[in-house]
Amino acid sequence: MNKDLIAACQMFLLPLSVLVTALGIAPTEDLKTGVSFIGVAISVAWFLRILFWKELSLADWLVALAFAVIFFAASAVSSCVHLQARHSGQPSASRTLR
Repeated sequence: MNKDLIAACQMFLLPLSVLVTALGIAPTEDLKTGVSFIGVAISVAWFLRILFWKELSLADWLVALAFAVIFFAASAVSSCVHLQARHSGQPSASRTLR
């Protein structure tokens, strides 16, 4: 596997991992919505970086693109769910469990 690709994926995986943790401990729907939208933005940046990378083998390119798409889908779904909960006035799931 290409060492530059590994470094690039780590560059995006670290902030996305931190965002997943922040999403889990965020106390309000507003904060969860914001964190989710940041995840969407980082995923789009990752997707575009891999999409236009010309020196990758097809296998490396497909795997890296799949990672970006998976994180984009998860962040987009999370954004929609928390935005809808924010507008409907539903309490945060973390508050209902306590």
